[in-house]
Amino acid sequence: MTKNNRRKLGPVIGVLLAVLATPVAWSCYVAPRPGDYVQIAQETAVILWDAEHQVEHFIRQGSFATSSRDFGFLVPTPTVPEFSEVDNRLFSELKTLTAPQVIRKPYPRSAPAGGCGCHAFPGSEASRNAIDSPTPSAKAVTVHSEQTIAGQDVVVLSADDAGAISEWLQEHEYAIDESLTTWMTPYVEQGWKITAFRFSRAETATGDLQSQAVCLSFATGQPFYPYREPPPSAAVEEQARQGRLAERLLRVYFLGSERVEGRLGAEKLAWPGRTLWSRDLTDEEQSRGFAHLKLPGERRTGTWRLTEFEDRASPRPGSEDLLFFPSEDQSSFERPPVIEYVQRNETESRWLLIALAGGVIAWLRPRTRRA
Repeated sequence: MTKNNRRKLGPVIGVLLAVLATPVAWSCYVAPRPGDYVQIAQETAVILWDAEHQVEHFIRQGSFATSSRDFGFLVPTPTVPEFSEVDNRLFSELKTLTAPQVIRKPYPRSAPAGGCGCHAFPGSEASRNAIDSPTPSAKAVTVHSEQTIAGQDVVVLSADDAGAISEWLQEHEYAIDESLTTWMTPYVEQGWKITAFRFSRAETATGDLQSQAVCLSFATGQPFYPYREPPPSAAVEEQARQGRLAERLLRVYFLGSERVEGRLGAEKLAWPGRTLWSRDLTDEEQSRGFAHLKLPGERRTGTWRLTEFEDRASPRPGSEDLLFFPSEDQSSFERPPVIEYVQRNETESRWLLIALAGGVIAWLRPRTRRA
């Protein structure tokens, strides 16, 4: 496929996704109710950066173990976002697309027989109510919209003071503490909007909870990934020193006009994430991926470049937001192939030898008679 002319991304600022609530899920702000626990198992995000229309589409999915029935999280954005449901098959589609090529080979003759071996790569129907006016319980807070999407209650808030939003959330039964106000203050001072999500699961549900993905689409001059978190607690720091801290896995799929790299903060500090895969998508691949999305508004034309990142840092260096910049290296990069050894079919081999022997005999017989 012919490559489009690349449009250079402007300087990128970060935005942060805070996970809050009753108790909070996600990576940025965890505040479970007293007696409850939340353990994040895995996070995956898809970022579609439309530089042509200056719009970012942000999708996030996670699974976590918890004793709580109610969950919530906060997302700060520079403008009021639009919401759309996302088919969770998008994530499996991307996983399949970026998987390593599997090359099957028979076992060497010296290998023991039996079984197969392989080396695996490590691995809306919304009731929208636009209000745009202060609520009676918190006069300083503006509620821009309320809706329910993908089983989650969603409200978009703004205020001149982060403490006012904290009070509003507390009045609406979100579990918060003082660190939330501290975390939120820089964003509120910039006039950003705070989207509060909350969802619950059935009383009889057990095991890890897999969240339904939702897309936030909003106008912005720069793409971002929410990465900054409150400082780790003393207990977390002690677990890290003892090597008992559970590993966290963050996977980011970035779709844009070119290959990008991640950096922390305006100073472009090193990010522990690594690039696993990056290349232009074919028309067919783009069609399969976008079939799982219902993005609002227009979408950029031309080829999309997909870059996959993986971050296994625990604890994370979450003092800065994660920013994406155009990479100097625009070459394609894919996972190395995986060799899968399969058992030889000895029956087929024997019949092949018999057929070969028969052919040799038939070829030699006339020559013997002539001699």
